[in-house]
Amino acid sequence: IWKSKIIYFSQNFKKIYYEIDSQLKHNIDENKVITELNNNGFFFAPSIFNSDTMKVINDEFDKLISDKSYENSTGNFKNVTQLRLKQIKLLDEKLLYFYSFFSNKFLKKIISTYFRTNHKYNHQIFFQKTSLTNKPPANEIHFDKLHQIKIWIFVNSVDENNGPIELFLGTHKKNKEKRLNFYKKQDLDLELDNRDHYKHTKGRKITGPEGSVLIFDSDLFHRASPVNEGKRLIARSHSISTTTLNFRNKQKYNH
Repeated sequence: IWKSKIIYFSQNFKKIYYEIDSQLKHNIDENKVITELNNNGFFFAPSIFNSDTMKVINDEFDKLISDKSYENSTGNFKNVTQLRLKQIKLLDEKLLYFYSFFSNKFLKKIISTYFRTNHKYNHQIFFQKTSLTNKPPANEIHFDKLHQIKIWIFVNSVDENNGPIELFLGTHKKNKEKRLNFYKKQDLDLELDNRDHYKHTKGRKITGPEGSVLIFDSDLFHRASPVNEGKRLIARSHSISTTTLNFRNKQKYNH
């Protein structure tokens, strides 16, 4: 812990934090994020970070994903490496750019404004490398039983061929009602959604250059796409509401 505190208060860290913070504030309008989250269920901003910043972010990602000492939490999925870490672990490992991004107060304010309720900001952070695969994790249309706001940073460019996430705009509104009703019934086996309507429709596939940022509500219908060429590198965080945490804890207690 004391090592983390030394890093946090160092001049080098403050410089990096300012670098990340200034690029976020320059490229993102807070009010626009809230409006688009409310109306569409997501906000996307391409090319938030410049090439110099992305070079270091790529280096940090490579260092982390190649460290065999970390557990591969999706070992049952072929060609997918996924790591789950806490914010403090990023600081411990001196991944200062990722820590500066995922601890950013500007983003935290946006998420807090959208939630309008108690929540844990970026309580989990994932680093995912997906290589060639026809069946990536979460490739079926779904929304999450445990409600979260997810923040993604594209570590490499994402196009139609290397696994863009597909979002179904506006579906978060009705799905929210279903999810809250699901919480009241306290039944983990309850089928939450009727996806038949969307199986034969196309959502919006989110493509963009490295350094792009996606924020979306997990009540939105979404699914992963196959990686037909190259690979997809994503770092993402989950902020979870207290309502959802209480539901999850009750389920653990009851089971």
